[in-house]
Amino acid sequence: MHVLLRMIRRQAIGDISTQESSHSGPIIRIGRGSDCDIHLPDAGIQLEHATLESRGGCTFIQAIGHATIAVNRKVVDGIELQVGDEIRLGLYQLEVQESIEAVDGDKAFVLTCERIAPDNAVWQGKAGTTAGAGVGAKLSMRGASWVLGLLMLLMFFVWPIAVHYFAESRDVGALNTPTTVGHQPVGDWATWGRSAWLTGAVSRSHALFGDECSSCHQRAFIPVNASDCLTCHDDVQEHVRVEQFSFASLGATGCLQCHQEHEGDDQLVLSDSRLCVNCHQNLTAMSEGRAEVSDVVGFSEHPEFRVHRVKSSIDTGLKFPHNIHLDSRGVLNLKDESQVLVCRDCHLVENDGTKMAFPKFEKHCADCHSLRFSFEAPDRTMPHGDVAKAKTFIRDTYASVAAKGGFRLPIEEMPKVLRQRAKTLKPEEVEIAQALAWVDKKSASVISGPFGKGQCAECHTIIENKDDPLAWDIVPVDPAMVSLVGARFDHAPHRQVTCSACHGARESKAASDVLLPKIGKCQSCHGPPSASHLLPTQCVDCHSFHQGHAIAVKTGESKR
Repeated sequence: MHVLLRMIRRQAIGDISTQESSHSGPIIRIGRGSDCDIHLPDAGIQLEHATLESRGGCTFIQAIGHATIAVNRKVVDGIELQVGDEIRLGLYQLEVQESIEAVDGDKAFVLTCERIAPDNAVWQGKAGTTAGAGVGAKLSMRGASWVLGLLMLLMFFVWPIAVHYFAESRDVGALNTPTTVGHQPVGDWATWGRSAWLTGAVSRSHALFGDECSSCHQRAFIPVNASDCLTCHDDVQEHVRVEQFSFASLGATGCLQCHQEHEGDDQLVLSDSRLCVNCHQNLTAMSEGRAEVSDVVGFSEHPEFRVHRVKSSIDTGLKFPHNIHLDSRGVLNLKDESQVLVCRDCHLVENDGTKMAFPKFEKHCADCHSLRFSFEAPDRTMPHGDVAKAKTFIRDTYASVAAKGGFRLPIEEMPKVLRQRAKTLKPEEVEIAQALAWVDKKSASVISGPFGKGQCAECHTIIENKDDPLAWDIVPVDPAMVSLVGARFDHAPHRQVTCSACHGARESKAASDVLLPKIGKCQSCHGPPSASHLLPTQCVDCHSFHQGHAIAVKTGESKR
């Protein structure tokens, strides 16, 4: 096809000049690019904006890509051109004229092109664009920018500040209904103004007053500090004993180091181990040697586990050789049967899953260990757990025999009054004295003998009394002595691992052995997040920050 372009230029003095150019080809390209057939230098026009081509004897204009063209003030992607059509591309207006005879006899498509002055373009609603509606049709780009800037200033600066200082704040304690008497209803203009400055989603813990900025931000344009948090959280526990380590108190460290709001629920409690290591890698120096825990720089170099204030063994007062009870050949029970024991026969996880319940004699030991003290009374067994009650029970048993018989003892051991008890219903005082003397002698021999103290000594450490052989006692057993301090461990996720894989009980010969697992065993499965082949583990997965043994923070302020 052939296109004859007549470029019209209007000069300031009113003169009009025309420059003609001829273009031929199957497709005529129009655009800002210098390699286009029809070159229109305007920032509002793409490098290749539109094409002209002949289809079945008709001339069509087609937009390229996302470019926009307007024909007769109507935005189109492509259309057949007719004589008299006005085409608007940026600041250029093209008009279709009558076709003329070309030199070679073909028809030449005639276009006039004129650049519209910017003010005139604004008046016609084109201001650097090819379509003609909206804000740009009424204002210049600079005017639209000022309007938009002022609107943003009002909405996101003036409005929120006005709400903060003048709108009545809601009563947080009365937020059990959508609206509260005498306060702004939820979702009104004040609520929107408060939420305009929210930097992100509020956690569920603070969702009750999520749009009440003053609930946490006590003063405008001042970041939240620890005292603001403690207005509500006045019962939170300190991390350390403040009287010894004041440099690590909540007042010194601040809540925001570990808690970040407006990050959703996932970030309210930061779990990055670096927060802990920042202090604990030099804790010995910072505390001037007063800290009871070792320095640690990460889980890969975590010190070995230890029981609080215990180095190698614990005096529990018990005598319990694990290796004998876990013998693969089994142990004999009271039925003379060989019973093979495993760890779970005696050790069960408590309901919270964090530690093991202390074994009970009646449930875990009585099947193999009897507390019978007399062959003649197989149904009589000493009570367990209280030495004084056990001694009283033995004496009362023999006193019962003296009162009404019931035991078949050897003749030589029984006084005459006991052998003839059935014949005499009213014993004399001499006979009563003889019976009581026998009770004292018999119960004393059992209490201090192998069936009294001897049976207890099989599992417990005996405390002797040199002045009174019958006043012996046992070392108290305190289950809390073997509890870890400052750490937690949940056995439930580790049930697929056998007990002996972590605890070396099969080689233990004394109950005083500390059977804590080696840190290397944990490090074979757990590691820092950077280790792709290990389960990511942070300090807070095993250690709590607000320690239960520390004092609660008191601010002297009432709860909100």
